[in-house]
Amino acid sequence: MAPNNINKHIFLTVLILLFASLMLYAEDELPVSGYEIRDDGTQIRIFQHLVWEKEEHAVRYEVEIQVYRNNEYVRFDRIETTDQIYTVSLPPGRYRYRVTPIDLLRRRGETSEWRELPILTAFQPVINRVSPVEFFLDLRAERIITITGENFIEGETSEIYLFKGDVRINPEKITFVDTQTIVVVFNDRELIEGTFDLYVQNPGGLAAVFNGFYITYRKPFDFFLKAAFMPVYPIYGEMYNYFGFNPFLRGGFISLEVTSSKQGYLNSGVEFHVSSAYLNDIGDGVLITDILINLVLQFRFNHRRNAFTFRFGCGVSFIDGFGNYEMNDATINMGLGASFLFLFYGNFYLEMGVNYSHYLTINDPFGLLKPWVGIVLQF
Repeated sequence: MAPNNINKHIFLTVLILLFASLMLYAEDELPVSGYEIRDDGTQIRIFQHLVWEKEEHAVRYEVEIQVYRNNEYVRFDRIETTDQIYTVSLPPGRYRYRVTPIDLLRRRGETSEWRELPILTAFQPVINRVSPVEFFLDLRAERIITITGENFIEGETSEIYLFKGDVRINPEKITFVDTQTIVVVFNDRELIEGTFDLYVQNPGGLAAVFNGFYITYRKPFDFFLKAAFMPVYPIYGEMYNYFGFNPFLRGGFISLEVTSSKQGYLNSGVEFHVSSAYLNDIGDGVLITDILINLVLQFRFNHRRNAFTFRFGCGVSFIDGFGNYEMNDATINMGLGASFLFLFYGNFYLEMGVNYSHYLTINDPFGLLKPWVGIVLQF
């Protein structure tokens, strides 16, 4: 469990372990070297563990610690212990130590080489402000958190992440601007909905926590209102036989598309679509009006600024002939389509795509190919 935040910084000492255990021909398993943080509720202290291997005939060990002062090492402490570990809490400074084994007859064995033991000052990080305090997953934005406070130290053992119980979300980039500001960037695809805590740990294990960072949605659905220019090409059947494979530019549609706002690679939804196209040839013409309901699959990326959309559905079409073209009919229309959507200003998108429609007329079913480009308003 991450430690609680402390309102004022506390200067503590932490051991940076730059030494290995002394090699004195061990046979037994060693205790764990390193350091530990102890908090009795009134004071936090850091203790260093000096560990060495067992000497075969030794019954005790002499540990001598020296500190560097006035350009020379002077004795800081000397103790004897029967253990293979000596725990001490040293103030900041430059230290070294060595170990001498002593046997049952008080005979001194070979003393180890001096081992360097630098003790640096550790700082308690303090979080004063987090901005923003929420990510809206349905909002187009980079997932950046700016943390301001005190005593932020960059190091190999620094850690910053969001957590909720056993769930942990690591950032993809961390920038220490200075000791008072950290900028953290998260991967949009790794975020999940929930209430999280923000954990910041300095080298040495001292940490602070910001409680209550929210990852959520503003609304359950996204709405896309579209108006598009849509020329049509007859590609087979009755319309192809009468008009040929020629572009007819007098076409367009309006539609309302509703998709889930949930985070994911594919968002499903539905589209209500009304289109009209006029095909003509030397006084003869036909007006085709479609009313469709499409199922939609949308793949969003680039922080929801772009999307590929696939749609398929069916509806009813009304065919009205003019001049010598006497067909007047209502029929079933089945179709599918694909499009690419990209943001260009505010909540406005430009979308380009192509639709295909198959008309189930009684005499001679026909098909139309419909490339289109349109303006889209998201709300």
